Amino acid sequence: MALLHPTTTLQPPVMTLRTAVRRAPSVAWRQLPRPTVSVLGPAKARAASAALLLPGRRQSRRLATGPGSATGYTANEGKVGESSSRLRFSSLVAAAALVLSGGVAWGSSRPVVRLEDAGETQDQGRGRDEKLPLISAREIRKHNTEGDCWIVIQGNVYDVTNFVAKHASDLPGGPGLILQFGGKDATEAYTPIHPKGTIERTLPPSSLIGIVDTAHSYLLADYAIDPNEDEAVRAERRKALPPVAHVENLKQFERLAETVLGKTGRSMIFYRSVAEDGVAFAKNLSSFSYLQFRPRVLVPVEHIDPTAEMLPGLPRSPLPIFISPAARAGVGHPDGERTLTRGAAATGITQCISSAASLSLDEIFEEKRTLETSGKGDARTWFQLYAAKDPKVTQAKVQEALVGGCTAILLTVDLPVLGKRENDPASHAGLIGKEPWVRPYDADMTFEVIPWLKSIAPGIPIVIKGVATPEDAELAYKAGAAGVLLSNHGGRQLDYAPPPLATLVRIRQTKPELLDRSDFSVLMDCGVRRGSDVLKALCLGAKGVGLGRPFLYAQTCYGEQGVVRAIQILEEEIQIGMRLLGAKSIADLKPSMVELLDGLVGRDL
Repeated sequence: MALLHPTTTLQPPVMTLRTAVRRAPSVAWRQLPRPTVSVLGPAKARAASAALLLPGRRQSRRLATGPGSATGYTANEGKVGESSSRLRFSSLVAAAALVLSGGVAWGSSRPVVRLEDAGETQDQGRGRDEKLPLISAREIRKHNTEGDCWIVIQGNVYDVTNFVAKHASDLPGGPGLILQFGGKDATEAYTPIHPKGTIERTLPPSSLIGIVDTAHSYLLADYAIDPNEDEAVRAERRKALPPVAHVENLKQFERLAETVLGKTGRSMIFYRSVAEDGVAFAKNLSSFSYLQFRPRVLVPVEHIDPTAEMLPGLPRSPLPIFISPAARAGVGHPDGERTLTRGAAATGITQCISSAASLSLDEIFEEKRTLETSGKGDARTWFQLYAAKDPKVTQAKVQEALVGGCTAILLTVDLPVLGKRENDPASHAGLIGKEPWVRPYDADMTFEVIPWLKSIAPGIPIVIKGVATPEDAELAYKAGAAGVLLSNHGGRQLDYAPPPLATLVRIRQTKPELLDRSDFSVLMDCGVRRGSDVLKALCLGAKGVGLGRPFLYAQTCYGEQGVVRAIQILEEEIQIGMRLLGAKSIADLKPSMVELLDGLVGRDL
């Protein structure tokens, strides 16, 4: 039974608690009563706490072990694995940053579930006989200082005083990041952009001290919600869009997404955020204009084959493209990464899941399994990995990805620190220079991480994402990587970093053997907006090309139908381009089919 639309004026339905929980993230039910619940619209939702949405506890997953699993990045030497307490702390800090940092950037108008019988106290899983008290809004408001800080998320009251005192220096933005929500309800800001289970991985059980008494709970929500972040408003804007079949190119999706999210909306600003002056981002887009085609004629091209083997040992892709990892699909569409998974499954394209996804891996993999078992397509997935400071945390994440069916690991290496993103909404919350999901990650990695990853993921291609020079591409190959992804993080990291196409040209000029190997793949992303862009990269020797923002814009406007339409557009442009170039297959695309104009690649000093 689906929840009513937030703007609905009909009588709210009556549901059992077990029906409601299937719509709530990460909920554990232990002998709860079954009071009537109702669905609130955006206005009332901001004046009531979600007292029913009680976070549960994730079951720990038994991890596969391998050489080096306890000692760091190498099998016999290197970093010493941290203690279990340190592991817990690393996870705590990583998740804490996720819990609160992004929250200042976006609001939400999702419907929330209200407990009509506010007199009941509920079992929160701290023991079958232990009940948590109801806490009044007026009492919660008193606890808003660094020495006494409570916050409310999804109807639950958490005492985070000790956490702030002990770990504030490890949080991006410092204690102010949490204290801005002291004595308040952060649900509206927290819910849209954080995967389920984040709280459970962040705070110890003792932090959960009660649930909100819904009487006067409006006192906890005294911050304004940007209308551009109201999903009900966005839904109406989507209805006014032209039919998805009328979209003719990927650039139109961005303009339409601006209509849905608002040009000045925080979500749109987040999607468009770049490093510093945006030079790297702009050059990503313009770089393809420095290559022009040299088409061959009188070649039989009635029947062509656009399929490609993008990574050694993996099945061929119907097109030489994939969905690059891009954070927070849920910022643009309420279904989040599910739209990408559905669109990829419907077309056979590979989705590389972002570590900073709006949904948890469990939620994405559940969608993947549903699609596959219902015969709606094979959802091919890779996983983008950030290496944590504690190798055990990294290993756990790798194993979770493999259990879910990911067939390749893309290790991101171009983010030891966050680039300066002045137009990122998170920066206005004291997060300049810090990214919510990055600081706990390892800034001291070396190429030794590659054999270690291979040891914990045997037989799985390891791809190094964020390579910007031919020298590093060669080092990755020598260390045992199955490939590299040439990328500058969409122009969001080091401004004036070379566009990946320029790096690809340099590899073709200085180390062409890397492009011709059957056991090593050079992939690229950033700035791709046309099928002709894809073909230029393939002519230079790339095995596959990724796109990130275009798919985010497409799903923002039309959900999975937008993703499918974007792929159809690329397919059409790739096939037209192949025929006009005189290429019957991807293998026929050669460097001789393009020529380099002055201005893309600089001179060595």
